[in-house]
Amino acid sequence: MANQQDQKPQEAHVQQASKAEPGSSGNGARVAKEAVDRPAAPAERAPDAVAENAREATTALTTSYGVFAEGIQELQQGYWQIFQQSLDLATSAPAELMRCRNLMEVAEIQRGLLHRYLDRVADASRTLMDVSGRVIDTATRPLREHIGNTAHRA
Repeated sequence: MANQQDQKPQEAHVQQASKAEPGSSGNGARVAKEAVDRPAAPAERAPDAVAENAREATTALTTSYGVFAEGIQELQQGYWQIFQQSLDLATSAPAELMRCRNLMEVAEIQRGLLHRYLDRVADASRTLMDVSGRVIDTATRPLREHIGNTAHRA
């Protein structure tokens, strides 16, 4: 019932348009129909565009998550290596200290152990920062590209 009422104003609009152009019997109806269809065409394509954008966003997010998960594993391995190196240093230190014959040798060995430990900490920190930066850059690249593509379409 409501559909029939909606059609009556459209039919009246088409009839008025055809009467508005004297001397052209079918042109008015065609012009009116085109005027009605023109705004409808983009509205018909909108759901497809939204679905495509959602599909692309999901793909970008999934790719980013996969890269991020791999990066977390790489960081975890880096932390494990740091722990292993620290443990190796800690287990070798007592044996080195036991070989000392005087306090000067003890002080030198402690100084050497401290330097090795600090060097390893600095190297490990640099390595973990490099891995973190690479993971962030690689994981966010698909999202940045998707946002860029979406901005260009708008």
